[in-house]
Amino acid sequence: MCEIMHITRSKSPIDNPYAIHDETLRAVLVATHLDLDIANNPSWNPHINTIVNKAISKLGFIKGNLKSIPQSIKSYAY
Repeated sequence: MCEIMHITRSKSPIDNPYAIHDETLRAVLVATHLDLDIANNPSWNPHINTIVNKAISKLGFIKGNLKSIPQSIKSYAY
């Protein structure tokens, strides 16, 4: 599915409809390309939030699976 994003600092950007093969492209505020979240304004916040949430999720998985493991082995996991 193709999407369009207007990247601008303008408070009132020009909103033109775009179409390919008579299908209008949907406008989005955030898009992911090559695992990088790109926002329509020059901000890294969406990408940073995604990375932080993935790290928290993985850390929770590790903690949950290492509850009964000896401390010496836990240090290798972290």
